[in-house]
Amino acid sequence: AARILMIPLPGPVIGMLLMLALLSASTRFAEFLRPTAQGILANLGNLHRELGDHRKALQLHGEMLVLARRTGLRRLEATALGAVGLTYYALGEFEKALAHQQDSLAIRRELADVAGQATALTNAGLNLHAMGQREEAIELLGQALAIRHDLSDERGEAGVLSDLAAVERDHGRFG
Repeated sequence: AARILMIPLPGPVIGMLLMLALLSASTRFAEFLRPTAQGILANLGNLHRELGDHRKALQLHGEMLVLARRTGLRRLEATALGAVGLTYYALGEFEKALAHQQDSLAIRRELADVAGQATALTNAGLNLHAMGQREEAIELLGQALAIRHDLSDERGEAGVLSDLAAVERDHGRFG
């Protein structure tokens, strides 16, 4: 540990102080670190959602959404909207979840992000299923399946097929 004013400072504290100085002195350095900060917010939000701390997850994903909109990063905005939607889904607030997934899907289409569209379609389909809208859920999941197939994404295809089977099972189609 280094000493400043006769106070021992651990290495991570020195690193944070240096980073703070660089951020204050250089906007280029701040821009360089922006993707890292966005990733940290996303991962922390996902972690809190998985741990069941949904309000904290909403806060962190909301911060990511604000940052994305402020900087004009549409792909990040779509990701943040999807993350907020997943958190509302976990809370059982399916209408809010669906609205966020639909907004994410619109941006993914605008960006021609085909894999992102499949994810948003799957999530929206699962929301519709949770809301009891079987036919609409199957339609969106079918679109997601077609995209995954076109992308030769076998793992993604398997996931969507599993979701379709769950919809059918829950509506009495399978034993």
